[in-house]
Amino acid sequence: GMGIDRRVPVVLVMGGGQGLGPIPEIISSLNRISRPVQLIIVAGSNKRLFNWIERRRHNFAMRSFVYGYVSNIDEFMAISTLIVTKPGGLTISEALSKGLPIVIINPIPGQEAKNTEYLLSEGAAIKANSTGDAALLTEALLSNSLKLGQMRQNAIRIAKPNSAVDIARLILECANL
Repeated sequence: GMGIDRRVPVVLVMGGGQGLGPIPEIISSLNRISRPVQLIIVAGSNKRLFNWIERRRHNFAMRSFVYGYVSNIDEFMAISTLIVTKPGGLTISEALSKGLPIVIINPIPGQEAKNTEYLLSEGAAIKANSTGDAALLTEALLSNSLKLGQMRQNAIRIAKPNSAVDIARLILECANL
């Protein structure tokens, strides 16, 4: 219903709830991709970012949609082909549960770096070393349905045990009431 063309790959770009990271540079790089692609950009609570994108969107080479803070990020993920994002915990667990391949940008030391190592080792994500690299990796993945499919399966595989543990924990908590 958003005006998304189901036949064209959708790249979801976000920087967590605060819309952090080099998102303008990523969008500019993605605009040089030579294959048809649609962009959904979630700016989060970052009003400056939202306005920056809104002002330039009509000049983009691709169809693009920009949102501020959204409560239905799972719906966006469900229609996306891959996500370009910082590896924050909430974004990552949501993406994994949707089987969404992840291109990681700018992980910060600590938890995000740990998340990145784990996702790379499990084959659910690839890491971009620069904004230009993020666009190159995105383009390469969109041209490689086999690799995308493997990443999707890996994401779903590692999302499952977590939910099983959560359910077990919930059952135990309820039993102790």
